[in-house]
Amino acid sequence: MSFFIDPESLTFVLIWWLPLTIGIANLYRNIYFSLFWLLICMVWFILKEDFITSILPLTILIYLHLVRLFFRYIFKYEPVFLMVSKFSYTRYSKIERRESTKTDFIFTMLTFLFGAIISILIANF
Repeated sequence: MSFFIDPESLTFVLIWWLPLTIGIANLYRNIYFSLFWLLICMVWFILKEDFITSILPLTILIYLHLVRLFFRYIFKYEPVFLMVSKFSYTRYSKIERRESTKTDFIFTMLTFLFGAIISILIANF
């Protein structure tokens, strides 16, 4: 395993982990969006020749649902994922009827960091 990341792997990681960085991870709680993402995963799995990189979109789906369940188990409410940026900001969730907190920001950053590490490992496997 090399510690250097080739440009194709880096581009691949950035494209598929975009949902974690722009805050649309909140949409994964919607069953229709999750089914749509699962359809995208199947199409990507069929089109991509390499098995290792073809499972990354499915890994994102499973990872985000597990993270949400883990957060809900600990804090007893759904997380409000935020956009990953240089500074923290607040976001109001209509579904949860609450504003995001510092806990949501920290959890979003940890989710992004661990997700990026997982995707880099899969892309370089």
